[in-house]
Order: sequence, then C-alpha cells, then structure tokens
Amino acid sequence: MIIIIIYLFRTFFSSTLLLVFSLVLGSFQGTSAQSDVTDRRFQADVVIGVNFSQLDGDGIAGFNKAGIKAGLDISYPTSATKGWTLGLYFDQRGSSTSLIRTNVFDQFIALQYLSMPISLYSKSWYQDDIDRYKVKVFGSIIPARLFSSSSDNPTFDNDVDNFKKWDVSFQVGVSYGIGRNASVRLAAERSILKIFRIPNSTETGLQSYQLNLSYAYSL
Repeated sequence: MIIIIIYLFRTFFSSTLLLVFSLVLGSFQGTSAQSDVTDRRFQADVVIGVNFSQLDGDGIAGFNKAGIKAGLDISYPTSATKGWTLGLYFDQRGSSTSLIRTNVFDQFIALQYLSMPISLYSKSWYQDDIDRYKVKVFGSIIPARLFSSSSDNPTFDNDVDNFKKWDVSFQVGVSYGIGRNASVRLAAERSILKIFRIPNSTETGLQSYQLNLSYAYSL
C-alpha cells in the first residue's frame, strides 16, 4: 500500500494535488445556507507526527528522511461539515541515506522550518455515539520559513546557506477520528518553489516532498 501511495505521489502528485484542493474548495459553495446550524466556535488541536521526506534532485531517491512535524491548529467552522484551519508547526525536512541500504557513508540534508498551513476542510460520516464526524479531508497552502540547514552530502555540505529562506507548499490529506477528541492524519505535501540556489548561477533547484503521519488531539 505504501509503495502504491509513493508511486502515485511521485508520478501524478501535481495534477492530483490541484484536483483534490479544487474539490475541497468547491465543496464550500453554498455553505452560507448551512451556517445557521453551526455552533461557530474556534477549536484548537495539538498535533504531533513524523515526516518522511525527500528532495528531488539531491541524488538520493526515496522518502528516507524521517523528522518531526508538530504544532497547533486553530479551526473555525463555516457550516456543520466545513470550515478553515490556521496552523503553526515545527517542520523537519530533507533527505538522508540512513533509512536505506548504501555502500557509502551516510549522507544527509537536514532542513528545519517554521510553517503556517492555511487549510480548507470538509467532514463526513457523522457518529451519534461520539457526537462527531469521523472523516475529514483537507487541502492546504503552506508558507514556511527556514531557520536551520545542515548537510553531510558532498554536493551540498559547503553550500547550505544557498537554501532559500522561504518555501510555499501544497498539501492534501485525510483525518480519521478515533474516539471523541483524537484523530490520526495522513497527508502528502509538495513544495511549489525550488528551495536551493545553485551556486554561481541564476538557476534554482531541488523540490521538497513529504509524506506525513500524525496524531491530533482536540482541546
């Protein structure tokens, strides 16, 4: 299953991401007619998870860099099943050979961001016994600020300052409720911008990809 997800992510991610994000955005049509049934209250979720990331163009294939992705979401409903979310996250990305077999010394690129996902969501599968919707799909645009970069990859270890300080990504994902307040999330993310300035050139390179698995608890 994971192999299938990675294959689809690598080959069709751009078009699929835009399609799913458009569908989530389109689902907000007509929410004003439903807003009278919504108890409009902000909701906070504490989220902690793990990123499996890669940098396209670094010479190391696969989602082999594990890192932490943790933070806080503030959600605001626009109807009983739809709304928007603003988040603030500590976000580790990069690439590494430590999770794959290699005949050379371990190489890595470690990037640490502070990111702020802005998301639209749609919920379904209401459960009376726990008074909540079990499934939520969401699409996000994520501006992020790089505050730390390091490398032990011979191509990049002397040029870590050439990683761009800002990134913008798209993300799509699904959340599944477990109990009244908790949920697990699976999301796929791809940077829109190239995140590395090639030395002595006006060109930029490297694209960031992430698969994220996380646990969220509603306060």
